[in-house]
Amino acid sequence: MRRRQRQDALRRVSRLSPPEPDGISAQRTPAEDQECFAESLRQSFGNRYSPELGLYAYGPFQPGLPQGVRRATQRNEAQVHRQLSRQRITVDFSLIPVKDQHGQVLFLLPEGRDITEKVEAEALIARKNRELQKLQATAEKARAVSDALLLNILPSPIAERLKARPGPASSRSHDIIADHFDEVSVLFADLVDFTRFSACMCPEQLVALLNDLFSTFDAITETHGLEKIKTIGDTYMAAAGLPIPIPDHAVRTAQMALDMLDALQDFNRRHEHLLQLRIGIHSGSVVAGVIGKRKFTYDLWGETVNTASRMESHGVVGRIQISDATRERLDDRFLLQERGLIDVKGMGQFHTWFLSGRRCV
Repeated sequence: MRRRQRQDALRRVSRLSPPEPDGISAQRTPAEDQECFAESLRQSFGNRYSPELGLYAYGPFQPGLPQGVRRATQRNEAQVHRQLSRQRITVDFSLIPVKDQHGQVLFLLPEGRDITEKVEAEALIARKNRELQKLQATAEKARAVSDALLLNILPSPIAERLKARPGPASSRSHDIIADHFDEVSVLFADLVDFTRFSACMCPEQLVALLNDLFSTFDAITETHGLEKIKTIGDTYMAAAGLPIPIPDHAVRTAQMALDMLDALQDFNRRHEHLLQLRIGIHSGSVVAGVIGKRKFTYDLWGETVNTASRMESHGVVGRIQISDATRERLDDRFLLQERGLIDVKGMGQFHTWFLSGRRCV
């Protein structure tokens, strides 16, 4: 019975190596069985084979087994890699302890199971997971760049609303984002006679100069919590009270206008220029929204926008002209000078004021 078990074990092991021409002979002597068994283990384990392994796996040598092997009660598994018909396979190689009636290990019965497909499938899944992680990382970077670009052209709350729509931004463009705001202050600031001033400049000088000055205005806009709406040539437009309403929108806009005049003086000193600003402010209701399918623009519409533009164009060089509507929303921290009635083309007469500065506290 034990000899038959050993022969069955040999057949299992021998399946891991090329078959012998005459197969496995049942007429071999125990010594031949031992040598054949050991050779099968060498071929199966490759460079992991040791003479000790052969002793552990063959019955007559069981008295020399270490105490731990004699007490073995569970399968001892190992993976074996070897070349078979020029194809590398993976085998789950187990040694099952066979004991006598006293619980002593007689020999270890080898058992081999080809798990090549399982291992290859696991490797494929692992590789696909790594590729997916790389794609996700790339997508996250692209999304971060896209978000940054979106925030450069849209107010943050509007950009978040746009991103919250399902689908890519290009397919969301037909969804209208528009709001009505009752309390907003709109500012226009124009560089007076800038066209003649820049006529003698090369394109690089012109763009560099405007970029320097308007970047300073951008910083002032952020400081006072306004939204830069756009630049139109040499005109700068900003608004307070949107897209998040704030009660002191007129105060913030007045503070920004005064800081813009101070910034221009500093700019002229640094660049030895004589640029001048004309600023106009009006307060009231507007409609604000996003237009464009691929190139988004956040813009304002309404009588308040038109009036603010007229406050600038009908103003005085180097001064800040505000309407009655804006003056009513300012507190006593500002110095105001009444200008009186002015004729505004297409809009009739307006009572206006000059914002001259801040009161000393």
